[in-house]
Amino acid sequence: MTTRPPRLRRAALFGAGRRGLSTHVVAIAASPSLELDLVVDLDSELPRVRSEIGRLRTIYPGLTRSPSRLRISADGATDGTDWRDGLMPDIAFVATPHGSHVPLAYDIVRNRVPVVLEKPPAMSAAQLKMLIYESEQTGIPIATLMPARHLARFLPFRRALESTRAGTEIELCIDIPFYPGFGYWRTVREQSGGGVLFDLGYHVLDLVVARLGKPSTIDVCLTGAPTLIASHGVDTGAEVWLYFEAAGTSVHAILGASSDLPPRFSIAVNGIQARIPTERNSRISPSVQATLAQVHQLLNGGFIAEAGSTAVPQSDLQHHLEVMELMDLLYFSARWIEADVCAASQ
Repeated sequence: MTTRPPRLRRAALFGAGRRGLSTHVVAIAASPSLELDLVVDLDSELPRVRSEIGRLRTIYPGLTRSPSRLRISADGATDGTDWRDGLMPDIAFVATPHGSHVPLAYDIVRNRVPVVLEKPPAMSAAQLKMLIYESEQTGIPIATLMPARHLARFLPFRRALESTRAGTEIELCIDIPFYPGFGYWRTVREQSGGGVLFDLGYHVLDLVVARLGKPSTIDVCLTGAPTLIASHGVDTGAEVWLYFEAAGTSVHAILGASSDLPPRFSIAVNGIQARIPTERNSRISPSVQATLAQVHQLLNGGFIAEAGSTAVPQSDLQHHLEVMELMDLLYFSARWIEADVCAASQ
């Protein structure tokens, strides 16, 4: 007696930019449970997307079976009318500019499709509260991809947070090249939500809040171009000091996303530099491996409900609400300067 292989879950990808193509498409191709059935992006990007999907098919055999449909909408399909034809996807991934995450998630959830968002899931805590309400009312789960939870280079930071004791001081320094995004959307506050603190810093706050909760004392310094500082726009550098009185622990994060040099990453605990593990040598990048690990966790945890199932998938949106509330507070409290390096907190 032969056993019928499990049905592959149809995945839709909203946003086929740098992150969508280099991470989401590859992770879906590598997943034994998913097939890429639909890609949604702007009409103007159609030739590029078709070319890139074709190129990726030659590299990742898992893509040879899909996408069976490649539909590109004029406005990112925010009303959902041009992605309903045929079979609805079983799961949707959103890798668009930050400002479109919530509108797209609303549309997808209202069509009763579970959605996985790129971080940050929203532009503010107020926005995220509305998204949480929609998810609770419909019973459709929403998740946020957080690859830093699985990346090897963040392991010393995660371990330091898990083994804190009174007097522990943790310093994390990350400097990566700045990528402006298609159409330079990362340089526009209304589309990006902020700069390096909002984007790169979200990984740090996610790990810190999960272990230590909200800090009792904060200080933050942001750097950026004078024209952006005048409007509190997009920051290119950030220093964040967080102190947790109950744990007697402080976290100092120095973040930059402006250099053209290779990424730099260091962690020190009480002044002692930690050894940063090297990512496993693989045909698939560490970011894709981390994304795939979290997708597997979601699928194994019942993120896509089986027919007749009454189980409610677990959601970590309340955790992300705490992270977003802290992010809002940091931007509200920030000191903006033009120097390359923030002055030490007094």
